[in-house]
Amino acid sequence: MFFARTVTTLFLLSLVACGYSETTALAAPVSSDDNKGPAEPKKRKARVKKDRGDASVTIGDTLWEAKRASAKLKNGVLTITASRMDFVGKRATRQQVTLVIADYKGPGKYKVRSIGSVFLGVGLDTDKLEAANTDKKVEETAIKAIKKSSIIPLMNATAEIASDDGKQLIGTFSQPALGKRLPALEKGTFRALIKQAKSRQDK
Repeated sequence: MFFARTVTTLFLLSLVACGYSETTALAAPVSSDDNKGPAEPKKRKARVKKDRGDASVTIGDTLWEAKRASAKLKNGVLTITASRMDFVGKRATRQQVTLVIADYKGPGKYKVRSIGSVFLGVGLDTDKLEAANTDKKVEETAIKAIKKSSIIPLMNATAEIASDDGKQLIGTFSQPALGKRLPALEKGTFRALIKQAKSRQDK
């Protein structure tokens, strides 16, 4: 139950981070004055699209693309994550690919660690979630979503880091098909922004 609740919480946080926070703000109402007449509308600053990295991979016959990709190095373990969030009506779907390199030493070819490396897709009906007014119903909704999720474990994947300038990693990855049920991941590419570890003063 704790796992289901944790997944649901992370999923909701993802909805906020990937969806609602990126909606365009409404223009401020125009005020008026009897003597001065209508005030001119305030000019909105042009939104600068934030670079969040990117990634793509062909899964079976389907091209998958993500506009978010990040990398984090901790104790010699490099974790590269790329994700996307899609909203169709009242259904939200989050898909993510995670690559873990256990002993990262800079640009080069690596065997991806099987533990923690995965392609995961989870969908959730937001109407059903809103209707779940108790912890038990929230957990049941989460469990049903998890059971319907798509998972491809990266048990035999390889990755090549072509460039590492301290700010971003550029590279490729792939994995052959795992039997007849799990398709191959081919022509995988990523440009992952490096997350800097926070110092104790920052915390």
